Amino acid sequence: MDAIGITIVKTVTIYLIVTTIVLLYSKMKRRLLDCYSFNDAHDITRGLAFEIRKFLISDYSAVHLLIGLLSLISVLLSFIYYPFVDSVLVGGKLYFLNLFTINYAPQFSLIFLAAAALLNSLANSITDEYALKKSNIIKYQYFTIVLILLTMSLLGLFLSLNGSTYVDLVSNQRTLSTYNIVTRPLNALVTFICFFALISKSDEEEKESIIRIPNKTSNISLLDFLFGNLFKISLALNFCYIFLGGHSILPPLGYLSRFGEWFHCLSQIISLVIKAGIILYLIDWMGIRFKNIKEESLMNMGMKYFIPALILNEVIILVGRMI
Repeated sequence: MDAIGITIVKTVTIYLIVTTIVLLYSKMKRRLLDCYSFNDAHDITRGLAFEIRKFLISDYSAVHLLIGLLSLISVLLSFIYYPFVDSVLVGGKLYFLNLFTINYAPQFSLIFLAAAALLNSLANSITDEYALKKSNIIKYQYFTIVLILLTMSLLGLFLSLNGSTYVDLVSNQRTLSTYNIVTRPLNALVTFICFFALISKSDEEEKESIIRIPNKTSNISLLDFLFGNLFKISLALNFCYIFLGGHSILPPLGYLSRFGEWFHCLSQIISLVIKAGIILYLIDWMGIRFKNIKEESLMNMGMKYFIPALILNEVIILVGRMI
């Protein structure tokens, strides 16, 4: 019973943190970008109620519902690996906030996110009457190149680190000068652009949603709503852990640690929420600023510049270590 109770507490705490990130993200998006996080809604409660109402009256098949649920479950599973804090002292015992006592690496979370993205892409193509048209073929090539770039960027980074688990990443990035975004800026830039490319919508996708081309998956608004927001948050958390020190405490919040263990944990959670909120804001800002960028342009930029630059970067680092 103790193990079950601890698991329940961990689960509730994790999703309270995620909900806090959603609140911060929505507030920043509304105030700074002058747009809402949820369609046709003025706040989170009304937005979620609106999406549930649309979901209940929508006409969908079991296949589309199943694929939508599988993609959503894959995203939710990516959250169970994040530690969120170093540890919590309860009754003289140390507990971690991730659901497993094993210390996992970001690769496990990213695998679930890749599976979620593939399932979501499959759901969008099943009922598409124009699945063989050029734009969709380009979309699949685009998705493949993004995954190749992301793999090259993160693989080169993980191979050069002493440890690649979430705890190792946090312990190696305790100060701003040791953040991987400072020591490995090219990997951070390519990873951020890949995350942005996975989330962003092309002009053609936006036009299709405006003209209302029949697509049954677009009627599952609640699943799309949950998938889109949770997918972005999980990507932002991964970026924070890999390049921004994860829940390592930001300098202005360091004074909270003087008031005890629980305040130390609180400062770690606040630091992680702030970092994730900033990353989410930057992704949305780029989506507005570079709204007209084409998928072909991103693919050409990746093939011509990023892949050679990543290879050259890793060669230079290897040569430097050998010398």
